Amino acid sequence: MIKKYFEEILSKVNSNARVKKIVSINATVFFIGWLAIMLYIADTPPPPGFIIVVLALSVLAFFLYIYCASFIPRMISGEKYLFRRNLLKWLIGGIILGFLLTLCPGGEPSMQGKITIYDKLILLGVVTFLSAINGIGFYIFNVVLVKEVK
Repeated sequence: MIKKYFEEILSKVNSNARVKKIVSINATVFFIGWLAIMLYIADTPPPPGFIIVVLALSVLAFFLYIYCASFIPRMISGEKYLFRRNLLKWLIGGIILGFLLTLCPGGEPSMQGKITIYDKLILLGVVTFLSAINGIGFYIFNVVLVKEVK
């Protein structure tokens, strides 16, 4: 069932060169942009565990590619309420990611055992907020791409 879904989505992308180009630009810019941000805020040189960040970004870029495969054709066709649905999906994604991050131990070793539920709620709120901002930026970025990419 999942394989059939992915095949259907990818066939939509491959059948339209314009959509394929826009979807590829989205996934690439997302991956490189967030990788640059993460490298900027990481220690120099990045710690060995940074590979987990790269792997997580790769997975998120793959999900973005799949999402764009259905989103871009709807944007091109001018579907109503697309901004709202897009923002809702990014918010849900942010909540899920934030929740998963709250389950992970980690942080600075000196803080082990000192992280409270309030700290985890702040993390959840920040990740959700950043996800919403990312969703708005994603929408604006694609409005421009749809107008410019022929």
